[in-house]
Amino acid sequence: ETLNVVGSLAANEVATIKPEMNGLIRSIHFEEGQRVKKGDLLVKIDDSELQAQLAQSKARDELAHQNLERAENLCKTQSNTQADVDRARSEYAAAEADVALLNVRLARTEVKAPFDGFVQARTLSPGDYVNTQAVITTISDLSRIKVEFQVPERYVAKVKRGTPFVVKPTTTEANGQGQGQVYFVNSVIDRSTRSNEVNG
Repeated sequence: ETLNVVGSLAANEVATIKPEMNGLIRSIHFEEGQRVKKGDLLVKIDDSELQAQLAQSKARDELAHQNLERAENLCKTQSNTQADVDRARSEYAAAEADVALLNVRLARTEVKAPFDGFVQARTLSPGDYVNTQAVITTISDLSRIKVEFQVPERYVAKVKRGTPFVVKPTTTEANGQGQGQVYFVNSVIDRSTRSNEVNG
């Protein structure tokens, strides 16, 4: 028993790339239509102010570390109290936390590819100021193609995970066919079409 339905092709994964922080775009490291790997640098946001803050935090961290060592040595000779050591240890921990926080913020100035795929058109240029809602580009993973289609309600019981299907192009320019398997059947029926969404 066979059923003919019209479906649509979709990429395995699609991600809209947005920055995680506001700032000025310093450089763009991809070409439109280029294939990229997971972790590849796409966009660099200006980090000069953060680098200056990091240098200050590292200096404070080093000073706090020296103060802690000094306080611990003085405590051994009973020249100060345990409270002084605890205070110095707390200040050192806070300084280290500041350095770690700035490193996290610096990492966010680099926008990287979340997975292997192809980048589409970019909407921004070097020198543009961006916020976290700005769309830089879109990445599509085409290593596997999904097929999305609707199955009428009366046939849904016969379609389940693993059900095989054949894909045939509807355009005159395309030829050949592909095979696949269903991996998802929506349990909710669309009231307007009386059909279920199926993906394979």
